[in-house]
Amino acid sequence: MRLSIFLPALVGFGLLSLPAAAAEDYLIKLDRPMKVGDRYRVVTKGSQVQVSNVRAGDKVIPEQRQAREVEFEAAVEVLAVSPKGKPQKVRLTETKVSAKADGKPAEVFPDGTAIEAEYTTKKTVYTRDGKPLEDKAGKLLAVVFRLSGDESPDDTMFGTTERKQVGQRWNLNAEAAAAALSSSTGTKFEAKDLQGGCTLEAVVPGAGGPALRIAGDFLINSFQVPLPNGLRMRKGRVTSKIGGLFPVDPAKGVLQQNISTITEIEADGTNNGVPLDVVNRGEESREVRYSYP
Repeated sequence: MRLSIFLPALVGFGLLSLPAAAAEDYLIKLDRPMKVGDRYRVVTKGSQVQVSNVRAGDKVIPEQRQAREVEFEAAVEVLAVSPKGKPQKVRLTETKVSAKADGKPAEVFPDGTAIEAEYTTKKTVYTRDGKPLEDKAGKLLAVVFRLSGDESPDDTMFGTTERKQVGQRWNLNAEAAAAALSSSTGTKFEAKDLQGGCTLEAVVPGAGGPALRIAGDFLINSFQVPLPNGLRMRKGRVTSKIGGLFPVDPAKGVLQQNISTITEIEADGTNNGVPLDVVNRGEESREVRYSYP
């Protein structure tokens, strides 16, 4: 007797059913520790736009606007790492760079220039031939290449200890994010003002194996920064979109990271008896692609 003859009827009446394949879940690992001597290649592009509008009494001050656009690539060698494996000093060689400042071509340094970047006192310092990189060139390079310390671990702020399936979302760790931002910027942030989360969007082919495409959003509803006497902040807000491509194998390095951020600050008050109203807006975006030997 052939069982196949009876299969349609058995399934139709629910007498024979096969268990559905369980959706695969994945370890979420955003921080990928490195060690001294590691090498990789970076290709990145980014932009910054800062706009300031000021009204003093009945007088409107002409709008102030600064814009930077940079494309950069280099071979990177790790020279020093933090206790948690974040690069703290690197050497950049085989460099290629192009930039614009306020829409006009801007010189950063000649292609092929060797640069060293070091994270110190909560900022990245750039040197060439042992001397500090020119201020203008350093500001342009910072648009696309910066280092960070252990005070801002991605896994603690944006990660999760739970394995996730494609399509699942998890919340930002607001307490950890507020502490990290306060430590790295010197500005006080409160967990109650932070919200956001990340989603495992897809598993896609990547260099060396499958990779997780993760996207997230991040909102700071309120914050305060020091202002000149007589001014008070009436608005401080940051909105961010973040994302990346992370190999399923946690021993392999990140393949891509991207971030876009809008920062809004509004203040009013008086200066020498003159009413002031200040509106500042900053937009920043950066996309970084990594490859490994």
